[in-house]
Amino acid sequence: MNFENTQNRFRLLSGLSETECEQWNSVMSEAAEYVKSIVVKKKLTESDMDRLGNLAGVLAYCKYMIYSIESGSGFRAGELTVNADNATAKNANAIWQNELKLNCDLVSENAVIFKRVRP
Repeated sequence: MNFENTQNRFRLLSGLSETECEQWNSVMSEAAEYVKSIVVKKKLTESDMDRLGNLAGVLAYCKYMIYSIESGSGFRAGELTVNADNATAKNANAIWQNELKLNCDLVSENAVIFKRVRP
């Protein structure tokens, strides 16, 4: 897997500088390990390795989104309650699910679903 692709994709999605991204290297490494664990294709090409690196970057970004949620943010308008925690978690899951579909020839489709757990 191309870890440089992981870092570049994470940086692109997060909008963080290279220096700011360094504090998220462990999350990117965890994402890369997880993506490696769900690979189903036996013989990977160089292009496949690049795609897997990108996929790990997306997963790291989704984790970054979940970890960055500020508790209690959101608003209420009459009967409708919009909770930023739920919206962010749903967006992260949608991004991840879309990337899984794009890479379904390489990885298992029965991968992680993001949920926010409150203490």
